[in-house]
Amino acid sequence: MAKLPSSVGKYRIDSLIARGGMGAVYKAVHPTLKRYVILKKLTLRGDASLTERFRREARIMMDLRDERIVHVFDHFREGGSYYIAQEFVDGLSVDALLERIPFVPNDVALLIFLEACQALQYAHDRKVVHRDIKPANILLSRKGDVKLTDFGIAASARDEDSGLTQDGTTLGTPSYMAPEQFESTRDVDHRADIYSLGVSLYETVTGEKPFPGSFTAEAIARIQRGKCTPPRKINPKVSRFIARLIGKCMKPKPAKRFQDLSRVIRLVSTHLAKGDPSLARRRLIALVTGQKLQPLPKRRFPAARTLLAAATLVVLVSGGAAYLLLGRGYLYELFRAETHGALRISTTIARGYKDPGETYLKAELYSEERSPSPKEENIGITFRQNTESSNGEHIVLESQRIYLPSGHYRLEVHVEDELFSSSFHLSPRSAQKRSPELRDGRLLEVPLEPPPPLPLTVRFSVFDQVTGEEITEATNCYVKQRSRWIKWDGRVAGTLRSGGRHQFKFGRMGYFPRTYDLTTSGDQHTLYMRVFLQPSPGTLKILSDHDGTTLRLNGSRRYVSGDERREMKRLPKSSREPIVLTLSPGTYELGASRSSGPVSSLSQAVTLGIDSDRTTEVRLSFDPESKTLSLRPVE
Repeated sequence: MAKLPSSVGKYRIDSLIARGGMGAVYKAVHPTLKRYVILKKLTLRGDASLTERFRREARIMMDLRDERIVHVFDHFREGGSYYIAQEFVDGLSVDALLERIPFVPNDVALLIFLEACQALQYAHDRKVVHRDIKPANILLSRKGDVKLTDFGIAASARDEDSGLTQDGTTLGTPSYMAPEQFESTRDVDHRADIYSLGVSLYETVTGEKPFPGSFTAEAIARIQRGKCTPPRKINPKVSRFIARLIGKCMKPKPAKRFQDLSRVIRLVSTHLAKGDPSLARRRLIALVTGQKLQPLPKRRFPAARTLLAAATLVVLVSGGAAYLLLGRGYLYELFRAETHGALRISTTIARGYKDPGETYLKAELYSEERSPSPKEENIGITFRQNTESSNGEHIVLESQRIYLPSGHYRLEVHVEDELFSSSFHLSPRSAQKRSPELRDGRLLEVPLEPPPPLPLTVRFSVFDQVTGEEITEATNCYVKQRSRWIKWDGRVAGTLRSGGRHQFKFGRMGYFPRTYDLTTSGDQHTLYMRVFLQPSPGTLKILSDHDGTTLRLNGSRRYVSGDERREMKRLPKSSREPIVLTLSPGTYELGASRSSGPVSSLSQAVTLGIDSDRTTEVRLSFDPESKTLSLRPVE
């Protein structure tokens, strides 16, 4: 075991936290601050990109000066290694906490989630995308602090990637990665972090991951479909608010998730304010320090039925009045018609261009009564489909009726990658009602013409379903055009356009062919495909002269069949009838064992190579007199 250094640079080493093939992590003492720091070491031998990514992590984190992000003090080179000196958090990570307890209570989980959101919003505002959010990277201190760490694969607009993350490269932790991150980590934006936050909250409140942590085709397909067990089925104590929050964060399509963290922070802050945030902090400290958890106070209700009935009546009357006056706008219509006007915003999109729920649509209002024009805050403009105005060709999206003081305004509407800006004057309702065109409020229509079809760039990588080995180079690709399969080449590639249905077929000698039927929307100009081909199977035939010997393949009584469906099957015991197994090509160990007495047993094993479209035979024999078991290949 390597000797622990007494110091590295100006830092005095206190203890070793972890060691691996690429370096080590030490607990050290800062020379001037006189407090503990974490010293991360990376040995320079090996891949130069790892060294650059390590230095880049230090540069990014040194620019992030938020109390909820682990602070980096220094990075330097000494000898054959690079070092990062960063803040020491006296506590543990969320995943380490989940090893102690089955799940984190709702109020504490929301507090952790809220502060992780606030840390990420600070990073996002500075054009930094973390790309590896997970419970292991959320640290909890013994004082109740929540801190985000490990920006090792982060993307920053200020610190260019410089080719570290190539097009199509996949980086991250599979269980927590957004569906789009499997296609190309380089191209994801802040919404991938929002997805990973949702997965982390799911695991925090249930103790289980929603998806398996592997790069298999089945795992990726499940993540892309967004099909996982609802958190309340795993832990019925999960609140409905948290379940809805997780569902919105984890939408497979980025356009359907929260579009930024500001709304998430508002929702969670408001929800936590209904309880006692200071109690949630004390309960977090208790969980981290291993103390007894202080119970939540029980809700108290009036004992007398008259008080209960009176309170209910007040709530119903006041709530109903508030809904009618504010929600329906009656307050403005009845009492402020001389000072406030009504505004509606609508836009029309071509049916088939994009699903309305996937269309990025954001409206903002600015007052032009003074300069510079201030933004009208606290106006949540939402759009819904107007089914009466929509038809077979177009879908009309319309906002709710918005009431504003009469005056001059500027409307800015972001529709996909276009910005629509219009100045207008809003008359009071008393004047609007005198005009037939304005009776329902002023209507501002935002034009949105569907873009012409874009040239469609298709990129694909082909892998062996069993081994994961890339086999793109020798694989043939065909695209269907006018009912004919045309072999893929540069000429065919140049004819593809977005906004239509495309069929692809992949084939290779020794593999089952695979067909894909995909539809792209008008704004999608690049199609990435990760194709997994199942190798053609071979056959293993087991010939036996007796019954009842237990068989194992690679040490297990169960095996995965080599046909296209790849089903999990159970090995039967030996039989005088031949046993035929369909297996993917590869090397297998076939074992046989049987009892030879009350306290003893016999066993044999043989290593076999299975090739595509070939049959490999083995013979199993048992001599009851000599009590010997034989297992050998048939030449």
